[in-house]
Amino acid sequence: MFSKFLRRISVAVIGVIFLLGAFSGMSLCAKAQSPGTGELEVFQIEQVRAEMPQIQVYVRGVNANEACEAYLDGNALTSTGNQSLDENGTSYLIMLDISGSITSEYFLAAKKQVEELAQNLGPKDKITLITFGDTVKMQVSDSQNADEISKILALLQAKDKKTNLYRAFDQCLKYVEAESQKERQIVLVISDGIQDTGDAGITQEELETRLTQASMPVYAFCVDTADRQSRDGLGTFARTTGGELFVFGPQNAAQVWQKWKERLNQTVCLGFESTANYADGELHTLLLKETAGAQSDTRQIRITNWLVDDTAPEVISFRYDNEKNTIEIEFSEPVLGADKANAYRLKRNEKTQEIKGVVVKEKRCYQLVLPDDLPQGDYTLEMYGICDDSMEKNPLKESSLDFCKPFELRDAGWYILGGGILLLLFIVIFLWIKRKKNRVEQPVETQKVEYEIQHVVTEPKAVISSAGENSSSVKMLMELVSGAQAGRQIECTIYKSAIWGRSKEMCDVSFDDPRISKQHCVFEVRECGVVLSDLNSHNGTYVNGIKIPAEHLLHVGDTLQLGNIVLRVIQLAR
Repeated sequence: MFSKFLRRISVAVIGVIFLLGAFSGMSLCAKAQSPGTGELEVFQIEQVRAEMPQIQVYVRGVNANEACEAYLDGNALTSTGNQSLDENGTSYLIMLDISGSITSEYFLAAKKQVEELAQNLGPKDKITLITFGDTVKMQVSDSQNADEISKILALLQAKDKKTNLYRAFDQCLKYVEAESQKERQIVLVISDGIQDTGDAGITQEELETRLTQASMPVYAFCVDTADRQSRDGLGTFARTTGGELFVFGPQNAAQVWQKWKERLNQTVCLGFESTANYADGELHTLLLKETAGAQSDTRQIRITNWLVDDTAPEVISFRYDNEKNTIEIEFSEPVLGADKANAYRLKRNEKTQEIKGVVVKEKRCYQLVLPDDLPQGDYTLEMYGICDDSMEKNPLKESSLDFCKPFELRDAGWYILGGGILLLLFIVIFLWIKRKKNRVEQPVETQKVEYEIQHVVTEPKAVISSAGENSSSVKMLMELVSGAQAGRQIECTIYKSAIWGRSKEMCDVSFDDPRISKQHCVFEVRECGVVLSDLNSHNGTYVNGIKIPAEHLLHVGDTLQLGNIVLRVIQLAR
């Protein structure tokens, strides 16, 4: 009893496994079937048309809304979306066998289908007709004239003794290579096999390689009277190039050609773009695979065409980091030569220095490591030999960039001790004179804050007022970030505007600093906030290490430099 029970359990398990396997097989078959034909469709690249950096991939066995990924020599390509098959049209290169091995009944059926194809061409479609027998002749090239093609077909007869098939393929390939056509290219061969009785001096394997590298699929139409070996050989040849084999007879030629047309319409054109427009004439490997699926296909292609790139690369981001002693540069596109230290020179007062090194941050972003002993001052970064990654090697649009390294206490080196003593002595004398002056002079509403180089000598947080006290005002709290009084805060109340400079008579706020102009800059109160403008000073006004060319809207956290004075904005309040 127990053994019978086990046998029943085993039979049931086997039955369930069989049903699951059958269901899985049906699902896979349903996925692989071609819509409209009911036949299995394999994920396969039909052909690739490359005009760098643009690449079009014609593929079968994939839905139009199914995402795919493409890689050229392992480098990912950017998808530009699906493209219409009619956008560029199709070039049909028809090779018609006129040897006597094709009977008149089959020959007439084939000519009729070619004539019908010519009569139903799309707006951008065209036909090139090549006949092969004792000789190879191009009857018509790139024609859209159906009447012209019909007249040529009417004069053709299949009566030659030889079959120069390989020579016909050779002429077809040379014609395509010379024309450098951009549209989809379909080769149709109408014959009774792959046998060649001519003297082309080229083997079948060489033809397959050239057709594959040229990315030209061959669709073969073989008469059904051909022997099995000839038919299979022609089919293998067609599939190797990305095409297929179709067998026809006089009675079913129209149905077979309709099936071929449906096959062509099931092909999806996928657009991709490379980062460069290189066309070196060498072989490259294209990999296409489903993003969500497991299917993939590869194709060896020879890239010879490209689009001209006349756009020069630009610097779209330039940032000097004083703390890290680095410069970060971002270019508008991938460039060559920017990863080499000798491509950069630092120039100051007609003297040049080399940078320490370059770190590649991203594909278009580079970090320059500056020398450790770089003194403070204005610098120009000059760039040499940098160009875009293209066939044209367009040089960089800008060749130099300016920046300023602010003054730091450690830059003084061994002179800091002597300078500090002299500065301290000067401050003591200055405070004594000011104190004595304040005893005899009445205080005024508007006070002046005076600086010795890097030092504030007024009382802390003195209120600085300016003309137009009845208008809108902004209270600005600033902190010295350099010099002996680093960390000291200054509170300034600005009415309408306030001019800063070296002149005590011409400015609202004055500094005793020879690097500061008499009237150096002006702060203006506007609806948007406080706007800082340089007054054509000799040494310029800097915000966050960058020399301002015109107006600059101040924000909390900004660092200002006037001459040797460096301050940080802590608060801006109305």
